[in-house]
Amino acid sequence: MPDENKSYAFITDTEGYIYCYDSENEEIIYYTSPSDGSYPIQAVNC
Repeated sequence: MPDENKSYAFITDTEGYIYCYDSENEEIIYYTSPSDGSYPIQAVNC
């Protein structure tokens, strides 16, 4: 796995949102929608 991917983790909260957490900068840089598709998925590579 490339080194740049090591600091990222996918986190799913209780409402079904999925976050891409950047542990190096301690910030959430990505989210996607609940399973009903009510929000668009942002095209961010994690």
